[in-house]
Amino acid sequence: MSTDRTPRTRLALGALSGLLAGAIAVAIAELVSALVDGVTSPLFSVANRAVDEAPRPVKEFAIETFGTADKPILIGSVIAGVAVLAMVAGALGVRRPRLAAGIFIGLVVVSAAAALADRSAAAGPLLRLVPVLVMLVVGLAALLFLLSLLRAPAPRVVERALPARVSGDDLPSSFDRRKFLVAAAAVSA
Repeated sequence: MSTDRTPRTRLALGALSGLLAGAIAVAIAELVSALVDGVTSPLFSVANRAVDEAPRPVKEFAIETFGTADKPILIGSVIAGVAVLAMVAGALGVRRPRLAAGIFIGLVVVSAAAALADRSAAAGPLLRLVPVLVMLVVGLAALLFLLSLLRAPAPRVVERALPARVSGDDLPSSFDRRKFLVAAAAVSA
């Protein structure tokens, strides 16, 4: 692999890590919300808030343009938005995992606010937050775990005297593609 492609590969793997972490977070939140009576899924909560906050002409335009497919398109748009932000978090997290965690937490905060304000949920406020909290714990753990596989280990004292083999953009010398693919598959499963 040429050295000019390595930074792009690392960023692509970071984006993939963010996407997988976001997908597992949303999937587990959807599962938990399905198991708890009176709780709306985080995706539907965000979509409901988008509909509630949209100006009337925008709502009418969506209904006229998309007809009965307006709700699936809205849900798809929410999913696409979350996917893009999760990929950005993962790509940025290759170098700055705290920034990635902050972006991920920001997404969860938006979901929590939407869940608390959701008009279709019958459960109490604390019960509405259960899927969101599970989403935070599982998704953040998956994101940080996958990003840790892309980061170079801290150099040992003996190795500091040697020329650096890994630059800031390269994959760490200890990077194991199989280990990353197995971890990514495990998170996906």
